[in-house]
Amino acid sequence: MDRFVYKFTGITAIVPDDVTLYEQRFTRLRPLLPRHGTVGYVTDGDPQSLAVNEKSLTVRYALAPVLMENSPRHALVVGNIMLPTTDLQQFLHDRHLALVQDLGDGVLLLRGADR
Repeated sequence: MDRFVYKFTGITAIVPDDVTLYEQRFTRLRPLLPRHGTVGYVTDGDPQSLAVNEKSLTVRYALAPVLMENSPRHALVVGNIMLPTTDLQQFLHDRHLALVQDLGDGVLLLRGADR
């Protein structure tokens, strides 16, 4: 931000909002995805939860213009692990997915069966 604004508003720091912080989790994933097209998306969160659905929309925004479909049935699948108790191996096995890269903080690039 401009020094003028800092000086006359008294703002000393810009604190990112929750959406920006959540979005930043996926910045390392974006270059690994195709420039356009559709990828799958899976999460261990409750699909009926409003909070989980809000997070899904934030991920869609962060990865645009790539489209996401809530399905493991794509060659590439974005994994968003939110629960610390999730058994990752079982989660992947149940969805017939293979880990391509663990980007940390619950963000995964997965390989699925493009069906």
